[in-house]
Amino acid sequence: MPLALQRRTQGYFPCRAALADSAVAFTTTASNSIALVVNAAPTSTWVAPMDSITFTAPANIILSATATASDSDGSISQVDFYNGITLIGTVLSGSAGDTGSGYTTTWSNVAPCTYQLTAKATDNNGARVTTTAVTVTVNATAATIYYIHPDHLGTPRAITTSDTANTKVWDWKNDDAFGNNAPNEDPSATGTAFKYNLRFPGSTLIKRRGRITTTSGIMIRLLDAMCRVIRLG
Repeated sequence: MPLALQRRTQGYFPCRAALADSAVAFTTTASNSIALVVNAAPTSTWVAPMDSITFTAPANIILSATATASDSDGSISQVDFYNGITLIGTVLSGSAGDTGSGYTTTWSNVAPCTYQLTAKATDNNGARVTTTAVTVTVNATAATIYYIHPDHLGTPRAITTSDTANTKVWDWKNDDAFGNNAPNEDPSATGTAFKYNLRFPGSTLIKRRGRITTTSGIMIRLLDAMCRVIRLG
């Protein structure tokens, strides 16, 4: 008959069994030692990001924690990263996120908000431990300011960054009296085109039927009305 041993500490304990038959005759077995092993919870420490640090959205945040089994014959099974009670990601032992010295995953495209982050380590026997929570804040992306440099008629001719570098990001030479020449949308050769569709005062660059033209707001409304009439006809 199996019996449950009600003891919380581990170690070696001498035990004997006393047996009785229906006539209440007793006999006792020889003493034996029983090894009782209690599975101890692992230890885990939060590594990154540091508490109270801030990011700018959309943020890609590297989450990292250490985890060690407390039993001499134990091992870490996995480490889970949480935002509050919401699971962000799981790193299994032996996976790419297991660096040998810690467990790491990347939380991508994080929106502006304040978050409470923890890591939960689980050993091979299911014992778990949670790290101390850290708070991080993701701020909204600040608006980028550019300077528009017009000519004497108010027509934009150049656009530069507002920082001390004053980098030119858009350049429209005055080579054509009617503005038919295309602007240079990457004069500094950064590999990124800067789009700016304002042209002469009150006019906007638009695309229709594959052609690029410059027109005023009134002409846009007239062209839209003409297109609707043509479709109805």
